[in-house]
Amino acid sequence: MDEKNTDETRRTGRRRFERDHPRLWASRHVVGAVAGLLLPLLGIGLLLRHLVAPVLQRVRDAVPDLDLPRWPHIPWPDLPWPDVELPDLHAPSWVGAVLAVATYVVPVLIAVAVARHEVMTRRRSSGDGQSADEKESESAHCPGDKR
Repeated sequence: MDEKNTDETRRTGRRRFERDHPRLWASRHVVGAVAGLLLPLLGIGLLLRHLVAPVLQRVRDAVPDLDLPRWPHIPWPDLPWPDVELPDLHAPSWVGAVLAVATYVVPVLIAVAVARHEVMTRRRSSGDGQSADEKESESAHCPGDKR
């Protein structure tokens, strides 16, 4: 019975925090997206530095230096290529920068949009003072239940 009361107390505290701090509650999506990007990048970097690099060094040390023969010089023929002037088209420099970071920024922007949507939904549902979770929990109780 103690465990059930503890769970209800935690749930009530979570709901109160969610109701009192909707932006902070919704920001967990943004934090999750940023962590989802940074942790794998950092993890792969550490993995490569501490596990793969020593193995590659041992392989390099184990393989003897071989004196390979030089490739022969091949006299390639000079072909008369047509001299065509193509227009010089370049994308603006900012396009390259945006495309380079798009794979990292897009998940964070999606998380911000989801968090904003959640805040707006919670504001609409708590217009009468109750959150959607509280309404669900009240409807789940029996009419004669005194909880």
